[in-house]
Amino acid sequence: MSAKKRGPGRPPKSKNKKPAATAVHTVPSHFWSQVGAILLAVVTAMLVAGLFGMGGVLPLSLANGVRWLVGWTAFIIPIVFAIQIVQVFRQPDSRIPAVIWVSTVMFVALFAGTFQLVVSDPMSLEIAKTGNGGGVIGWAVADLALRFVNIPIAGLIFVALMLILLMFIFSISPKAVIDAIHDFIGNEESSDRQNEKVATALIDNPGNHKIKIGGLGSGEIEKEPIADVETNKKSHRLLAKHDDKELEGKDKKTLKETKRELVVNAANKIEKADVEPVVINNSNWKLPQVKELSDEHRKADPGDMQLRAQQIESTLAEFSIGGSVHHVNVGPRIAQYCLIPPRGVQLSKISSLRQELSSHLQVENLRIEAPIPGQSYVGIEVPNKKPASVSLRSILESEEWAKEQAPLAFAVGLNITGSPIVLNLAELPHLLVAGTTGSGKSVMMNVLVTSMLFRNTPDDVKFVLVDPKGNETSSYVDMPHLIAPVISGTSPDELTKLVKTVQWLTEEMDRRYDVFKEHGGIRNLADFNRRFPDEKMPYIVVVIDEYTDVMDSLKSTRPTDKEIFATCVQRIAQKGRAAGVHEVIMMQAPRAVYIQGALKANIPAGFAFAVANKRESIQIINTAGAETLMGQGDMLMLTQKLKNPRRVQSAFISDKEVERIITELKMQSGPQYDEALLARLSDNTPVNGGVAIHGGDNEKDAYYDQAVEYAIELGKISASLIQRRFKVGFNRGASILDMMERNGIVGPINGSKPREVLVSSLDELRNDDTSEE
Repeated sequence: MSAKKRGPGRPPKSKNKKPAATAVHTVPSHFWSQVGAILLAVVTAMLVAGLFGMGGVLPLSLANGVRWLVGWTAFIIPIVFAIQIVQVFRQPDSRIPAVIWVSTVMFVALFAGTFQLVVSDPMSLEIAKTGNGGGVIGWAVADLALRFVNIPIAGLIFVALMLILLMFIFSISPKAVIDAIHDFIGNEESSDRQNEKVATALIDNPGNHKIKIGGLGSGEIEKEPIADVETNKKSHRLLAKHDDKELEGKDKKTLKETKRELVVNAANKIEKADVEPVVINNSNWKLPQVKELSDEHRKADPGDMQLRAQQIESTLAEFSIGGSVHHVNVGPRIAQYCLIPPRGVQLSKISSLRQELSSHLQVENLRIEAPIPGQSYVGIEVPNKKPASVSLRSILESEEWAKEQAPLAFAVGLNITGSPIVLNLAELPHLLVAGTTGSGKSVMMNVLVTSMLFRNTPDDVKFVLVDPKGNETSSYVDMPHLIAPVISGTSPDELTKLVKTVQWLTEEMDRRYDVFKEHGGIRNLADFNRRFPDEKMPYIVVVIDEYTDVMDSLKSTRPTDKEIFATCVQRIAQKGRAAGVHEVIMMQAPRAVYIQGALKANIPAGFAFAVANKRESIQIINTAGAETLMGQGDMLMLTQKLKNPRRVQSAFISDKEVERIITELKMQSGPQYDEALLARLSDNTPVNGGVAIHGGDNEKDAYYDQAVEYAIELGKISASLIQRRFKVGFNRGASILDMMERNGIVGPINGSKPREVLVSSLDELRNDDTSEE
């Protein structure tokens, strides 16, 4: 029978069939290390049961064997095992280095040797075999030591070696232990001295005052009247309980000792509210460790790059453009296909095919960079199938971070080729950040602030944090690096604090310039701190979240404060760089009405996360493109050194990591706010009253007469007009304006409009002065 012929067009049957793929079973990484830790936990439980005569034959035999080996140290071994089990699960790779295991064994052996030294006959092997003393191992260690030294010296050596091993196992330096003991003893003595000083001041203080200690060991006691005197009355009543007659008739020495005893007893009962926080010494400040951060590693999966390159080329061919993909740059979030365009083809034609390419590649967001800056390629940026993780720790452990030693250096993320990006805020020198909800804007703020905390003490960098939403900066409350309390929310009180804070910042900026002039030849804060380390001043980083929301809130409730706030922010942008005051302004929807020419001109750097439209993208980075980003840290970065924005996947830090780092800093010190700024914030005078810079109410400013003539000439006047006309600071202009109001020359505040001038000529003023005389 002839074989059946196959129909035309059908491929012949393959004679050699490929065997089916064999199923492969895999286990998670570090599986066996974790299983080993669990088994060790079971053995530990059995050992504990056996040591207390429970659990059956196996636990009892195990306990007897361990007792034979290490004697009484058998009761310590479960604790050692428990610590090691915890360490296994805490290590990023679920493994403890072999050197730690060796050190632990040596520690147990020395512990057993120490126990062997306390038995009646340390050299007796028979006693050791019974499970008493240090067991067989303890006998061997003790026997070796006693050949060279006696029992007390051997014990001292064993204890010293065990302490060294403990410090090695837990990565603690001997100096850190000594410093901790010294600080503890010093704080106890200092606390006793301060309590004595406070109580002495209360005895000698007949009025109602609060006691303020200047610093550790400074011995300064400052008396300030306060409205609430109930607390101090309690302290006086403590001393009043002792009848003064009891002191009569005693000699001077007895009287002095009795008074000192009363002082100490009263000081121990004084409430904490009576003593303000002391000034903290940051000379021994401990910077956070990178190991506190997550070490997540997840590589990017760009998918079938060859297939996508073919799809790009075929799509361009359909529109008679052509071109070939030369190579692919795989970044953490997207893969950039570098296309060689045909000669004579306008690049704008390729850019116009973004939607067609997105459809053919079946991706939601696609960006075309035509051309790639400094190259002859057109970059077609396609989202990866699976993005890579970009942890803050990976940036802080990179060579780029190690090379950038500037105080205001901060991590940014990974660029299109996967290289770490680190910037110096002092060189930017200010920063605009914009992005919709979920784009990664708030995470970028945490990355920026936390990066600087890893390198700077509170004496090096101070922060001003403005959070209108009230929930983004909750972890930073009372952080030692804050120069003022976090401004949270948009209540009238918080808005008042905000305006007063930026006013103080402008005055501090001007004060620093005056200091530079006094010292001569100082160009900036870095130069000043290098030449005069004893007068070191910290950098100040002002982070304003939801800037447009702040402006809208001030506009609707406090129009005059809005003008003050906007002017101060603009002045800091203009002059803050050399004085070490830098701004980071963040917003969801950037609008030109709030980022006007003068402000935008002085803030050339911008981070544009995913925004709503091209107009908002142009507002931040001077070009469109941010509207096509993918969110979750995908951004376009523009700095003063870059003519075109670069795409970056920003680093990530979780809220738990931020809280852990800040908590560690708070354990070293309480808040270290600027006392002058706190006094300004606690003052209830109106914001627009300003601060008297040039004398009191009876002292006329040098520009006052000229300002009056200028106001009469214009028929209207405002603090900003005086500022621009006479080249003075805003606070000085506001002070001149207030004096004009008190003298009846201008009217009251009229919203955001200039004030009305109530006199028509200088002759009218002179007539008024003559009539008063």
